Amino acid sequence: MRSSLRFFPAVLFGLVASAGAACAQEYCDKQPTEIAKARCRAVYQSRNIPEDIQRAEASATHINWVYGTALSPDQTLLASAGRDQTVKLWDFASGKFLRNLGKHDGWVRAVAFSPDGKIVYSIAGNEGLSELDALSGKLLRSLPQPKGENREWFRMAISHDGRFIALGGGIDRTLVVWDVASWSQKRSSRVERGGGDNFAFSPTKSILAMASGKTVQFLDPETGEELGSISNVRDSSAMAFSPDGLLLAIAERERTSIWDLKAAKLLQQTPAKNIPTIFGLAITPDNSILVTCAEAPAAFDVAGGKSRGTFGFMDDLCHSVEITKDGRYAVTSHMGSDIRLWDVASGALVRRFGEAVEQR
Repeated sequence: MRSSLRFFPAVLFGLVASAGAACAQEYCDKQPTEIAKARCRAVYQSRNIPEDIQRAEASATHINWVYGTALSPDQTLLASAGRDQTVKLWDFASGKFLRNLGKHDGWVRAVAFSPDGKIVYSIAGNEGLSELDALSGKLLRSLPQPKGENREWFRMAISHDGRFIALGGGIDRTLVVWDVASWSQKRSSRVERGGGDNFAFSPTKSILAMASGKTVQFLDPETGEELGSISNVRDSSAMAFSPDGLLLAIAERERTSIWDLKAAKLLQQTPAKNIPTIFGLAITPDNSILVTCAEAPAAFDVAGGKSRGTFGFMDDLCHSVEITKDGRYAVTSHMGSDIRLWDVASGALVRRFGEAVEQR
């Protein structure tokens, strides 16, 4: 069945496989050393052992997977979210590590800047949402993770005006819209299977796109009113608006779709049968190139879907991708404990933020 888009007249990680406590304990007990056993047990709590946390906080690099990054609005700073329980801040022009922001009680899953660049928001396991001062790293406000099993947030997005933060990705498939000014919950929604960890704010309007089952809904975050929808979506894993808000790219099972939202029509659909799960998407400012993040970053022509090739020869799992405002560079985060800057046109590696660290 063909997908369709409609608008009403008024108007997209390294997951740890869950296991029973007894099975987890048995598996960890079989590890060869005491420190290996401790590391194994910590994994089931989305945590690291104290020795590794101390090493991460003292390092000018992440020492484990980097789940996500965020560029500051003026493109001078880069924040990164690590499985090593740190949020690190970098000078974007030089790649120099500047400082850690806050302290975290679990794996940090995502980061985002406020529109004025003064605040960095992060979400972490066992902890929830943190509001951090970008200059000092001081914790300003926090929102605890919901109580109960399978309530951890894996993804976060901030609205273009900074008024709302969307939180989701838990196994319970609940999406929370948080009001930043009042620091209170605006609303929460249960989504159908296949959604909840896949959502994005428009970069130009007060619109939240949310995957729910086989549908992508467009919602007003203020009122919750549905503004439109895309139907017959296949198990979406990521989505991204173009910088002008006119296109929406959706990574689906065995295909990637790009929608022209102004014309309310499917622009192109690229088969992706041999591509593993796509964790991130980004479109260049001129709407000409789509960059996907899976085993390795890859580029495609937006107009026809033709492959432009992969970036480099590294295949240690790409977690997230963001494109600079001038469209020249793509920033990707990786399982290999570093962040990489690529030339979009050539696919050449420009620099690394941090370094590849051997996983213990």
